[in-house]
Amino acid sequence: MARIQQTKWFPALKAAFPHTIPIFAGFWFLGLTYGIYMNVSGFSFLYPMLMSLAIFAGSVEFVAVNMLLGAFHPLQAFAMTLMINARHLFYGISTLDRYKGTGWKKFYLIFGMCDESFSINYTAEIPETVDRGWFMFFVTLLNHFYWFSGATLRSRKIRISAGNPGPESRFRLGQRPTEGPRWKTENFRRWLR
Repeated sequence: MARIQQTKWFPALKAAFPHTIPIFAGFWFLGLTYGIYMNVSGFSFLYPMLMSLAIFAGSVEFVAVNMLLGAFHPLQAFAMTLMINARHLFYGISTLDRYKGTGWKKFYLIFGMCDESFSINYTAEIPETVDRGWFMFFVTLLNHFYWFSGATLRSRKIRISAGNPGPESRFRLGQRPTEGPRWKTENFRRWLR
């Protein structure tokens, strides 16, 4: 334990974690909701798991469900994503100075920037004994993990919690649902009662 505390990253993790606890409460339940939504829309748990790792833009992920179920229009997907996440352009401009000197962590900080990470990284009073780059990295990483774990966990277990017998999901990666969205099926209506 003494060896871990001598590293730069461990004190940063300890300092960042308490700042992210309120974000955990929101992200985890929103992630659970997103996982349920993907599952009842007929997608395997792999979709929300991989999308929450690669996209990490909650609003876009919710909209992407409808885009994946409909005909694909690349220009429409690009325009929708740009409109939803345009605010990040302004966040990015204001954090240019803060991200200087963070080295390789800068790439993940840019990728993982969300409203909550921005507000913590911009306003938190980081102790002088803690490396600023590692602190911002762990704030972003923890927030990303909260979203990922919620989305993955809930998308996996909806059929068991609904009391329906049968496999977790009839749909596998790369297959489309043939009977339409699950919330329109009789099993899901019974689960709501």
